[in-house]
Amino acid sequence: MVKEQIASYIVKRKLKKKLNPEISFNRLFRNAVSILIIMPGNESDFYSSKKLLKIFDEYNKDVILLTHDFRVSLLPIQFKSHVIDYGLSDISRLQLPSRSLTEKLKQVKVNVVIDMNRDDNIFYSYSANLVNSPLRIGVKKKNSDLYYNLQFVDYIDNSEIFYENFLHFLQMF
Repeated sequence: MVKEQIASYIVKRKLKKKLNPEISFNRLFRNAVSILIIMPGNESDFYSSKKLLKIFDEYNKDVILLTHDFRVSLLPIQFKSHVIDYGLSDISRLQLPSRSLTEKLKQVKVNVVIDMNRDDNIFYSYSANLVNSPLRIGVKKKNSDLYYNLQFVDYIDNSEIFYENFLHFLQMF
């Protein structure tokens, strides 16, 4: 509990320095060439979210995935070469990205970052903000206004239906 509060304070202090300029979402997602997708940490969400990867492949988007190292083998073949994986050593004691992972993420430049985690986890939310990108899309959760430009709100427990709705949400843009 105390570690979470300290991590939250550190992240809020670092992200206050970033100013989010006004963005027109009109066709921004469709015109995006490169996308970083932060895969869900939850196992059932991970399997359900893999359907979205196929859609991005059909739209010919250059997709980079951020996922746990033991899940790389579970990804479709066409995405395995475009993965930033992390292990337990890449997560600090405050549940934030380690220095080496932070440096990797700061070097990534994409048009859109999509955090597909439904759980409130500061590791993923902060990782989305380390990437050099004008647009960050995520699921509505605690303090999500600080992390994302565009948020998806859906309180469905079934992960397959949730990610299908999330796909429809993305297709609006």
